[in-house]
Amino acid sequence: MKSLKDILGHFENNSQFKKPLRNIKLQDLWIEVVGTYIAKQTKKVYIHENKLFVYMPISVIKNELRLSKENILKKINEHYNEEVVKELVLY
Repeated sequence: MKSLKDILGHFENNSQFKKPLRNIKLQDLWIEVVGTYIAKQTKKVYIHENKLFVYMPISVIKNELRLSKENILKKINEHYNEEVVKELVLY
């Protein structure tokens, strides 16, 4: 009998489930990367085609994210142990 961890690991490694699971985990990771306040102000965050899309309606915070782009991408890629995102798209 396989453990739950083994079963979940299989789903994470299956390409069909990898991208959706990545975006689910991203919601929690986003709080770690940018902090609670900025995460609460973020309306949408997701990964698509190696791009991190972030909808931030507050221009001051959007500019702050733009300035922290390299650090944000680095932290996210380190979390996944691979280069998942190459570009940050703020809208």
